[in-house]
Amino acid sequence: MRPFTIIVGYRASDRAIGANGTLPWKIPKDMAFFRRMTTHTDIASNKNVVIMGRSTFESMNCQPLAGRINVVCTSMDMLDMPDVNLFFAKSLEEALEKCHKMVAIEKVFVIGGEQLYRYAIQHPLCEELIINEFSKCARANSFDLDAIKCDAFFPEVNEDKYELILDYNNIDSISEIRSSLQESEEGMFIKIRYKKYYRKTV
Repeated sequence: MRPFTIIVGYRASDRAIGANGTLPWKIPKDMAFFRRMTTHTDIASNKNVVIMGRSTFESMNCQPLAGRINVVCTSMDMLDMPDVNLFFAKSLEEALEKCHKMVAIEKVFVIGGEQLYRYAIQHPLCEELIINEFSKCARANSFDLDAIKCDAFFPEVNEDKYELILDYNNIDSISEIRSSLQESEEGMFIKIRYKKYYRKTV
């Protein structure tokens, strides 16, 4: 079957990714990065696949992401809707099997949430992790991410299995942030640290 990439953005202090079934913050630069990474293909006629859990799909108002093949992992019995690029699977294994049978697929991404991330990061076909870490920046109007209470988290990366190959730790990548929980915080700023891991080969 086809290998896949995990893509995630989380709070650097505790790897938080969610609160009350939704994203705790909306970071335009990160959202644009996610869209670019998951839609870009080397061959124009190809598409990428995004695999997600049911809660993540519901947080998107049950709307598939445009320009990508969407596969939702859920225990519910659902009918595939290929006309809108939406498919359903009972597990990550089944989702990967469906991807294997599709034609003109270039890359496969797992995009959350917590339960799917925890399983996927242990999967032998997970070959790459793309991570954006969010933290306070050295500005007077830095957004205090730690003030937001979260209840979903990304698992710790096992560096015995994954090798860090890119780390833009020394670049302050400042982005405006709009918190979905604290609307008064619009116009604040944060730092984004970009990291990429590859699975180590034996």
